[in-house]
Amino acid sequence: MKHPSDDLFVLIRSLSRTEKGYFKKYAQQHVKGEKNTYMRLFEALDGQYKYDEARIKRKFEGEKFIKQLSFTKQYLYELILKSLRAYSSSSSIEIELKQQLHNIRILYERGLYAQCLKLIRKAGAMAEKYEKQLYSIEILNWEMELVKARSYMGSSEKDYARIISKLNILFDQCKNLAEYEYNTLCMFDKVNKRGFARTSEDIEGYRRIMGRPIFKSADRALSYFAKYSYYTAHCTYFFMIDKMEDAYVNAKAVVELAEQHPHRVAEKPKDLANALNNLIVCQRSVKRYGEVMETIQKLRGMASKSEGLSARIIHSCNVYQLLVYIETGQFEKGIQFSKEFEAYYAGDNVLMYKKYTTELYFYISNVYFGAGEYSQANRYLNKLLNERSMELRSDMQSFSRILNLIIHYELGNQDLLEYAVRSTYRFLYKSKSLHGIERAILHFIRKKMPATNNRREVIEAFAELKQDIEKLIKDPYERRVLELFDLISWLESKIEERSFGEIVTEKAKGWPI
Repeated sequence: MKHPSDDLFVLIRSLSRTEKGYFKKYAQQHVKGEKNTYMRLFEALDGQYKYDEARIKRKFEGEKFIKQLSFTKQYLYELILKSLRAYSSSSSIEIELKQQLHNIRILYERGLYAQCLKLIRKAGAMAEKYEKQLYSIEILNWEMELVKARSYMGSSEKDYARIISKLNILFDQCKNLAEYEYNTLCMFDKVNKRGFARTSEDIEGYRRIMGRPIFKSADRALSYFAKYSYYTAHCTYFFMIDKMEDAYVNAKAVVELAEQHPHRVAEKPKDLANALNNLIVCQRSVKRYGEVMETIQKLRGMASKSEGLSARIIHSCNVYQLLVYIETGQFEKGIQFSKEFEAYYAGDNVLMYKKYTTELYFYISNVYFGAGEYSQANRYLNKLLNERSMELRSDMQSFSRILNLIIHYELGNQDLLEYAVRSTYRFLYKSKSLHGIERAILHFIRKKMPATNNRREVIEAFAELKQDIEKLIKDPYERRVLELFDLISWLESKIEERSFGEIVTEKAKGWPI
């Protein structure tokens, strides 16, 4: 849990390299002194991966400001926000509209009505282009004031009627967008509470939300952002009830909508980045791997357009590309690719990507496993298991323990397996992650395998486990495990006495890569 005193540290960690450079120049101009206290504190915090106030106090022991550290941190926090405002002021549509509104007021109060009208037209066109309805309403209110002030100069009843008509359209758009955003949030709230639908009751709960009139047709959405909410909600709904083809269709519709409005993407690149990310997830689910690689390249192109998201975008692209290699049996390519980006994550980029490396260890372990390099697979998985911060989603944390057992089995580490099984059971039980598949594998390794006496019995035992797993994965929730590791192909490799990589590659031949 983040402590309130971490706010400054979290803010600094959120800055892009360019924003940090801008802040340093800004601070030099706005705070006097050679290398002022605030810049020194900034650099010290920027050099930390995890906030450590005791370390800061030791570093600056004897300095005057350390006695008032809370005050110094608060001043630095506000100074960073000021620099960010200055940094973004030239590129924000809303800031430009606010400035135009301020200029409109100045001209109106001076009685310069002709100049005022020019600005109203210009600001109105900008607000309409970017669907800033609230600003459009404010601009129209100024136009109404101008109509009243210019009434003696020939403004007519038609001018007022035109403004009222536009206002009514804008009010309808605002109400329509609010309805879509509210109902989409209802969907996301249910996703956060229930996750993937596991029961008919779960499915019915999602259907009740999507059965609301506003979700009947995209034609009911009166604006770009309303349509964005419409398709995003449908994509989420179908994904949650395990209708992946339908989820894919709606994910594609969100991306196409965004790409048809490049000026809105330029203003809010995060929307397109999220849409592309969701599309990749859906493309993977329906095995359109050729499309996945194309979408990854589009998403990579977003990194340079969104500084605040660049690290996350690059990381996501690396993970997705690794997954394509894993799921299509291109393990040697995956190993080469992982070596390339692993080097990139080090050096100057180590702090930027530190929080992502734990997840990467899991996938790199998968790549080496697929290539039959079990010692290397074990090395990367141990990096993950030994990482104390564990900034990793819970299902990956849990299945890492199961994969650890499988790797030890492949390495023939029978002496370690008994202890590893007990340790894994305790971890899964305490974390409430002991589901059907996990129980079946633990039982197999702990009870069934030791009872086998020959090659035929071993194969039969694996065949029985495969039957048990195939029954379990009829439950969509249990089936999610297969997204982390192709358990069925591994079992088939044991039954058919062939390599895991050979089985995966053979299955992938029917998929477009």
